[in-house]
Amino acid sequence: MTDIVGKRPLVRPRFLKWSLVAFALLLPFVIHSVWDYIEARRLRAFIDEIARKGEPVRPEIYHPLTGGAAESARYYRAAAALASGFGREMSVGAGPSNFGLRVATAEREGIWPDDLVSDLRATLDRYRDALTFGDRAASLPFEGFGSGGSSSDLASYLAGELFNVQRLSSLRTELLALDGNGDQALDSFYTATRLTRAIGGAFSVFSAQRGASNLQLVLERTRPLPGALERVGGALAELDHDDRLTRRLVNLRALVLQAASRLGVAPGLLRGSTRWEDVIARPWNAHVLNRQLEVFSRLLLAAQAPWPERIDRVVAVGLDPVGFAAPGSPARDVLDQETAGDAEQVATIRSARLVVAIERYRRDHAEQTPDRLQALVPSYLSDLPIDPFSGASLLMKKETGGYTVYSLGTNRRDDGGNLTRPPVYRRPKNPEDIGIRIQYR
Repeated sequence: MTDIVGKRPLVRPRFLKWSLVAFALLLPFVIHSVWDYIEARRLRAFIDEIARKGEPVRPEIYHPLTGGAAESARYYRAAAALASGFGREMSVGAGPSNFGLRVATAEREGIWPDDLVSDLRATLDRYRDALTFGDRAASLPFEGFGSGGSSSDLASYLAGELFNVQRLSSLRTELLALDGNGDQALDSFYTATRLTRAIGGAFSVFSAQRGASNLQLVLERTRPLPGALERVGGALAELDHDDRLTRRLVNLRALVLQAASRLGVAPGLLRGSTRWEDVIARPWNAHVLNRQLEVFSRLLLAAQAPWPERIDRVVAVGLDPVGFAAPGSPARDVLDQETAGDAEQVATIRSARLVVAIERYRRDHAEQTPDRLQALVPSYLSDLPIDPFSGASLLMKKETGGYTVYSLGTNRRDDGGNLTRPPVYRRPKNPEDIGIRIQYR
């Protein structure tokens, strides 16, 4: 460009050249800063919305405990320490007697040889102190371990040992049932059920199915008194959380935010990283985190739908926020498996609650099974538990010498109380119902 009078350039070529070079060099930094600002602002909006709902933005930190809760935590720790070696004994193939495999076979086939019962009795005697501490903790209030660490850290540290205590309580329940001690067997079942609070607050499908099997054995072989039944019914009701999927997603999201804060992606939660490589990657990491939070929001909205629409809505999201899926596995399949597993837990726990209520009814009605489940309300249940696979109440089928309480299962069809499990557990659209069958001996 030149002026009209002197024909001189208004901008010297050299200055223009270096200005363009400087612009080219600075442009990536400008783009990086703008991108960082946009993603950070979007992230801040997500975090503010989470906080506005009163949901955690970091894993729960337990505070120091007092009274019965502190005493319960101490007993659980002691029980876990004393049962630490039990897991090795139950490993399939462990030891010359192969105790774990023999127990699994007996539980599956319902046949308990005398030599196995004798070994079981000796094993439980070795872990008597662990069981005693577990029993003491079960009857007390519990709010966590109060160590100042995150609940996830505590779970990873203690869950295995506490599961050993729960498994021991389950075996003791079976032994007492075989001995004909119904009330004591239900007391042991109560401990196993309450241990779920310390293991993580939600039955795994494995634990729920084992609990149902324990309850079936006790009720078929013994006749517990109403008081023992009512106590166990209360413990099962404490596990019947209709929002377990929501809580799991909320806790998982808090863990994701905590991990991001360590990289400086979610400022204000923790002191962020100042390493230059983390600063450069921050906009991209924030972008990824924002996408994860958006998926979490969609999943949480779907998880609040009524059963069984909840399952369909979660699966329809079709996105995996944290890499649940194995490489090559569609996210929809993973979500279907997660939600179906959650619904199976709910169905199993609710079936157990109904069975306990029916047994209480029988004690008060000359051992007669009610003709309709509605007869249990309100004396034995405040309302009938909902089947997560149908959205209606669970079903009961009266049979010669017993009855079956069941859910429709993953195919959402009434198969007449067929509870035969398939070889591959949780196969999509199982043609089996889910529940508990009681056949009196």
